[in-house]
Amino acid sequence: MADEKTAEAVCTERLGDISSLLDQIGQELTTRFQPIAEAEVDWSDAADLHRVRDGLIETLRGLTSFSRQEIENTLEEIRG
Repeated sequence: MADEKTAEAVCTERLGDISSLLDQIGQELTTRFQPIAEAEVDWSDAADLHRVRDGLIETLRGLTSFSRQEIENTLEEIRG
């Protein structure tokens, strides 16, 4: 019989996967859009980035007690 994983082991594995996925997303965005002036972006790129941003905001909302507006406000503060 196969050993069943504990909740702790599964959470540890999933946290590692999430970290790796976020790193890969960052790498892909950097490769595609940096430097932005040379990336030849158009409105379809802006729409794609909106979907990515929106998904990340919704993920953060699901993990925290922050409202969408609180997250938006924080992002605005970070942008300065």
